[in-house]
Amino acid sequence: MRSRRPPILLIIFLIAFALIAYHHRYGLVARVRALMNIKPPANVRTVLEAGQRLPLVQLTSLGGQRLSVTPQPGHVLYLNVFTTWCPECQKETPALEELRNATKAMPIDIVGIDQDEEIATVSQFVQNYGLTYPVLIDDGDVTHSLMGVSYIPTSFIVDSRGTVRARIIGAITLAQMERAVNMVLHGTKIAVQ
Repeated sequence: MRSRRPPILLIIFLIAFALIAYHHRYGLVARVRALMNIKPPANVRTVLEAGQRLPLVQLTSLGGQRLSVTPQPGHVLYLNVFTTWCPECQKETPALEELRNATKAMPIDIVGIDQDEEIATVSQFVQNYGLTYPVLIDDGDVTHSLMGVSYIPTSFIVDSRGTVRARIIGAITLAQMERAVNMVLHGTKIAVQ
């Protein structure tokens, strides 16, 4: 008589898949550090909030080059941290492209930051959505360790001096994005809703 137990490889695969999905959604590394009471070094910021300076981060372009992300002089920088499989990220991506098109003539730069997926996967996502803004890959866990991103999508709006003016958790609409970047451009306090 044949056993009806699921094959062990299937169970291992499902557990591995669940751990990877949990890591991308909730920051497994940060949770393990917290459970084991491992503190990050004193000079490492674990949550990047409004009013703080954007740390120097090195990310990988879709062409494989290492690039730094910093605001250009006189420009507002809109950073969007996402993954290709996240439903809220997929919902928000068209609005980001619309924001890019609506602000082409303005000093606003939009950069997408994927959380550690393969270049081919991210390139296909960029092609599928017709994205014209740069998309970089966080292959060094900086969005977790330096920016404190444990929920995706998370966006940061940074002024031309490198100061974070807003940390936005979750997907927002094009109207909310436009309102937020215009507030930063005009130096007013941000209220996204």
